[in-house]
Amino acid sequence: MEEATIETINAKPEFDLMYYLGVCGTNRIEHELLERIEAAWKDWKDRLHVYKIKPSHAKKDEGFVLIFLNKSVEEAVEDAWEKSPSEGMSFHNLGITMVMSAAQSLVPEVMEKGCAPLPRPGSEVLAAFEKLGLEWNKETKSANRQYAVFTHMPHAGGCEICSLSDTCPNSTLRPMQ
Repeated sequence: MEEATIETINAKPEFDLMYYLGVCGTNRIEHELLERIEAAWKDWKDRLHVYKIKPSHAKKDEGFVLIFLNKSVEEAVEDAWEKSPSEGMSFHNLGITMVMSAAQSLVPEVMEKGCAPLPRPGSEVLAAFEKLGLEWNKETKSANRQYAVFTHMPHAGGCEICSLSDTCPNSTLRPMQ
Protein backbone atom coordinates (compact mmCIF):
# COMPACT_ATOMS: atom_id res chain seq x y z
CA MET A 1 0.00 0.00 0.00
CA GLU A 2 1.22 3.46 -0.90
CA GLU A 3 1.78 5.95 1.91
CA ALA A 4 1.16 9.65 2.16
CA THR A 5 4.14 11.82 2.98
CA ILE A 6 3.96 13.93 6.12
CA GLU A 7 5.92 17.17 6.19
CA THR A 8 6.19 19.29 9.33
CA ILE A 9 5.56 22.98 8.67
CA ASN A 10 6.92 25.63 11.00
CA ALA A 11 3.97 27.99 11.36
CA LYS A 12 4.14 30.66 14.03
CA PRO A 13 1.00 32.77 13.59
CA GLU A 14 1.07 36.24 15.07
CA PHE A 15 -1.64 37.34 17.46
CA ASP A 16 -4.04 39.72 15.69
CA LEU A 17 -6.22 41.44 18.28
CA MET A 18 -8.79 42.59 15.74
CA TYR A 19 -9.19 39.09 14.31
CA TYR A 20 -9.48 37.65 17.84
CA LEU A 21 -12.15 40.21 18.75
CA GLY A 22 -14.02 39.27 15.56
CA VAL A 23 -13.98 35.60 16.57
CA CYS A 24 -15.25 36.67 20.00
CA GLY A 25 -17.99 38.81 18.44
CA THR A 26 -16.99 41.89 20.40
CA ASN A 27 -15.01 45.07 19.90
CA ARG A 28 -13.36 45.40 23.29
CA ILE A 29 -11.52 43.38 25.91
CA GLU A 30 -10.46 44.09 29.48
CA HIS A 31 -6.75 44.77 29.92
CA GLU A 32 -6.23 42.00 32.50
CA LEU A 33 -7.91 39.43 30.27
CA LEU A 34 -5.85 40.60 27.29
CA GLU A 35 -2.65 40.01 29.28
CA ARG A 36 -3.77 36.45 30.14
CA ILE A 37 -4.76 35.84 26.51
CA GLU A 38 -1.40 37.09 25.22
CA ALA A 39 0.47 34.88 27.72
CA ALA A 40 -1.59 31.87 26.66
CA TRP A 41 -0.91 32.64 22.96
CA LYS A 42 2.85 32.64 23.58
CA ASP A 43 2.58 29.36 25.50
CA TRP A 44 0.27 27.69 22.99
CA LYS A 45 2.44 28.54 19.97
CA ASP A 46 4.74 25.71 21.10
CA ARG A 47 1.73 23.37 21.24
CA LEU A 48 0.61 24.12 17.70
CA HIS A 49 1.26 21.32 15.20
CA VAL A 50 1.17 21.92 11.47
CA TYR A 51 1.67 19.27 8.80
CA LYS A 52 1.34 19.00 5.05
CA ILE A 53 0.01 15.59 4.10
CA LYS A 54 0.52 14.52 0.51
CA PRO A 55 -1.10 11.30 -0.70
CA SER A 56 1.03 9.22 -3.08
CA HIS A 57 -1.37 9.84 -5.97
CA ALA A 58 -1.42 13.65 -5.52
CA LYS A 59 0.03 15.94 -8.16
CA LYS A 60 3.24 17.87 -7.42
CA ASP A 61 1.79 20.71 -5.32
CA GLU A 62 -1.44 19.05 -4.13
CA GLY A 63 -2.04 17.92 -0.62
CA PHE A 64 -3.66 18.86 2.64
CA VAL A 65 -2.74 20.93 5.64
CA LEU A 66 -3.51 19.64 9.12
CA ILE A 67 -3.28 22.10 11.99
CA PHE A 68 -4.10 21.28 15.58
CA LEU A 69 -3.40 22.21 19.18
CA ASN A 70 -2.31 19.65 21.79
CA LYS A 71 -4.75 18.10 24.20
CA SER A 72 -3.04 20.16 26.93
CA VAL A 73 -4.55 23.28 25.33
CA GLU A 74 -8.01 21.70 25.52
CA GLU A 75 -7.35 21.03 29.20
CA ALA A 76 -6.25 24.66 29.74
CA VAL A 77 -9.50 25.83 28.16
CA GLU A 78 -11.46 23.47 30.42
CA ASP A 79 -9.63 24.95 33.43
CA ALA A 80 -10.61 28.42 32.24
CA TRP A 81 -14.27 27.31 31.97
CA GLU A 82 -14.10 26.19 35.60
CA LYS A 83 -12.98 29.69 36.62
CA SER A 84 -15.87 31.33 34.76
CA PRO A 85 -17.91 30.95 31.57
CA SER A 86 -16.53 34.29 30.36
CA GLU A 87 -12.93 33.17 30.88
CA GLY A 88 -13.64 29.81 29.26
CA MET A 89 -15.19 31.39 26.19
CA SER A 90 -12.26 33.79 25.86
CA PHE A 91 -9.73 30.96 25.84
CA HIS A 92 -11.92 28.79 23.61
CA ASN A 93 -11.98 31.64 21.08
CA LEU A 94 -8.20 31.94 21.41
CA GLY A 95 -7.80 28.29 20.36
CA ILE A 96 -10.01 28.89 17.34
CA THR A 97 -8.09 32.07 16.49
CA MET A 98 -4.74 30.30 16.65
CA VAL A 99 -5.58 27.40 14.33
CA MET A 100 -7.45 29.66 11.90
CA SER A 101 -4.61 32.22 11.88
CA ALA A 102 -2.16 29.43 11.07
CA ALA A 103 -4.46 28.15 8.31
CA GLN A 104 -4.83 31.64 6.84
CA SER A 105 -1.07 32.19 6.84
CA LEU A 106 -0.54 28.99 4.83
CA VAL A 107 -3.65 29.06 2.64
CA PRO A 108 -4.54 32.74 2.11
CA GLU A 109 -7.84 31.85 0.39
CA VAL A 110 -9.13 30.68 3.78
CA MET A 111 -9.17 34.35 4.84
CA GLU A 112 -10.23 35.73 1.47
CA LYS A 113 -13.16 33.33 0.99
CA GLY A 114 -13.95 32.88 4.68
CA CYS A 115 -13.95 29.11 4.24
CA ALA A 116 -11.59 26.19 4.87
CA PRO A 117 -13.25 23.40 2.88
CA LEU A 118 -13.19 20.06 4.66
CA PRO A 119 -11.94 17.30 2.36
CA ARG A 120 -12.81 13.64 2.73
CA PRO A 121 -9.62 11.91 3.87
CA GLY A 122 -8.74 8.77 1.94
CA SER A 123 -7.03 5.71 3.42
CA GLU A 124 -3.51 7.16 3.07
CA VAL A 125 -4.51 10.36 4.87
CA LEU A 126 -6.28 8.39 7.59
CA ALA A 127 -3.07 6.38 8.07
CA ALA A 128 -1.13 9.67 8.31
CA PHE A 129 -3.56 10.89 10.99
CA GLU A 130 -2.88 7.68 12.92
CA LYS A 131 0.91 8.17 12.62
CA LEU A 132 0.43 11.63 14.11
CA GLY A 133 -1.52 10.20 17.04
CA LEU A 134 -4.90 11.41 15.83
CA GLU A 135 -8.13 9.64 15.08
CA TRP A 136 -10.67 10.64 12.41
CA ASN A 137 -14.30 10.40 13.44
CA LYS A 138 -16.27 9.50 10.31
CA GLU A 139 -19.59 10.45 11.89
CA THR A 140 -18.61 13.98 12.93
CA LYS A 141 -16.10 14.36 10.09
CA SER A 142 -13.45 15.68 12.44
CA ALA A 143 -10.18 14.83 14.17
CA ASN A 144 -10.09 14.03 17.86
CA ARG A 145 -8.71 17.47 18.67
CA GLN A 146 -11.07 20.27 19.56
CA TYR A 147 -8.91 22.94 17.92
CA ALA A 148 -8.01 21.67 14.46
CA VAL A 149 -8.20 22.58 10.80
CA PHE A 150 -7.89 20.07 7.97
CA THR A 151 -8.17 21.47 4.46
CA HIS A 152 -6.69 21.43 0.98
CA MET A 153 -3.26 22.95 0.43
CA PRO A 154 -3.28 24.77 -1.90
CA HIS A 155 -6.89 25.85 -1.65
CA ALA A 156 -9.20 23.74 -3.79
CA GLY A 157 -12.50 25.60 -3.67
CA GLY A 158 -15.58 24.74 -1.66
CA CYS A 159 -16.58 21.34 -0.43
CA GLU A 160 -19.64 19.46 -1.53
CA ILE A 161 -20.71 18.61 2.01
CA CYS A 162 -20.65 22.16 3.38
CA SER A 163 -21.99 24.00 0.36
CA LEU A 164 -25.03 21.75 0.25
CA SER A 165 -25.83 22.52 3.87
CA ASP A 166 -28.05 25.44 4.80
CA THR A 167 -25.53 26.31 7.52
CA CYS A 168 -22.76 27.02 4.97
CA PRO A 169 -22.30 30.75 4.35
CA ASN A 170 -21.55 29.97 0.69
CA SER A 171 -24.59 27.76 0.15
CA THR A 172 -26.73 28.51 -2.86
CA LEU A 173 -29.44 26.23 -1.53
CA ARG A 174 -30.44 28.29 1.52
CA PRO A 175 -33.82 29.98 1.41
CA MET A 176 -33.56 33.73 0.84
CA GLN A 177 -34.12 35.79 3.98
